[in-house]
Amino acid sequence: MRTRLSRKFLAALKLNPMPAYRIAQAAGVDPSMLSKLVNGICPVRIGDERINRIADLLGLNREDLYEAVEDDKVESLELTSLRKLGD
Repeated sequence: MRTRLSRKFLAALKLNPMPAYRIAQAAGVDPSMLSKLVNGICPVRIGDERINRIADLLGLNREDLYEAVEDDKVESLELTSLRKLGD
């Protein structure tokens, strides 16, 4: 099993009136790193301080930030992300 950002985190990021890159900047996170974490390009680790700072800005609880994913689903998500990059 691997960990990814929760749907709640992703929804809060997407639905926020501030663009994701500005949220990242306000949290002291490089916007390209946030993109890599959101799209599964970089592995997500529970307790990642970058994610915690973004969550604080979004008003999320620490318990709502992560969810477990089976390895075969992770591969599928990674392939989907790579296809999107190629478009």
